[in-house]
Amino acid sequence: MTNKKNIVLTIVIGLLCLTSIFAVGKLKSTNDELKRSDELNVKLNEQNKKLIEANNKADKKIDELSKKYDTINSELKKIKEDNNQVN
Repeated sequence: MTNKKNIVLTIVIGLLCLTSIFAVGKLKSTNDELKRSDELNVKLNEQNKKLIEANNKADKKIDELSKKYDTINSELKKIKEDNNQVN
């Protein structure tokens, strides 16, 4: 009976060791994946900041052009009105 208990105990301890080794390996690979994901997220955040900055510059430029267009359009309307009054 003692031999059976020793065999069972040895098998259980062996399985626990194998499970622990597997768990440690899985933890390491998960940590590596997490590190890689963090690196990619940092790069994406940097690119997003650059895109947002470029978008803001483009919005400002569009606003400037829109104001110029409105000014030119009002001047053209004034000239047309002046021409109509002359005729």
